[in-house]
Amino acid sequence: MEYRLNPLIGSGNVRHVVGPEGLVLEREKFRRREVIPFSSIRAIHLRQEAPGKFTLRVVARGAETITIPSRHMRGLAQFDERGPEYRCFALELIRASHAANPHIRFIGGSSLLFVMGWGLLGIGALSGATATWLALTSSPSWPIVLGTATVLTMGWSNVRSGRGTPFDPDAPPESLLPPDPDRAG
Repeated sequence: MEYRLNPLIGSGNVRHVVGPEGLVLEREKFRRREVIPFSSIRAIHLRQEAPGKFTLRVVARGAETITIPSRHMRGLAQFDERGPEYRCFALELIRASHAANPHIRFIGGSSLLFVMGWGLLGIGALSGATATWLALTSSPSWPIVLGTATVLTMGWSNVRSGRGTPFDPDAPPESLLPPDPDRAG
């Protein structure tokens, strides 16, 4: 299985291949080939960075973390969506790596939800401090108290949903992959 894209401006195309020996990276601009054996992979992270933007991160012993995005960069703020190809590649990499090395940790999460959750918790904390101050200096404002409770609940829910959690490599979470074009209806 092959997946080719330009992940960053100036980096040139990178060809990712799931081979029998591991993940092969060929950096076309630098004419460099690197093989990451399945035995050295410690973790594979699936993430949804933003709506429609997905990344897969491969953490291996003795190698830098490899980030494989679902978008091909054509230029400054110009992207091509590679959802179907990315989905097939990610599923094949997860399947092959798990078959070759059952000790790999598979982790999923949404960095957008996680960051947004902490932001809401911060807003909720400020709102709670304001509600407490108003309660001590004048009459309590029930809309602020209810709003604080709502924001804190939403923030905590987003933090819990977005943080990295293990997933079964035989059934990766659909929410962390682009939609399956065969199931689109």
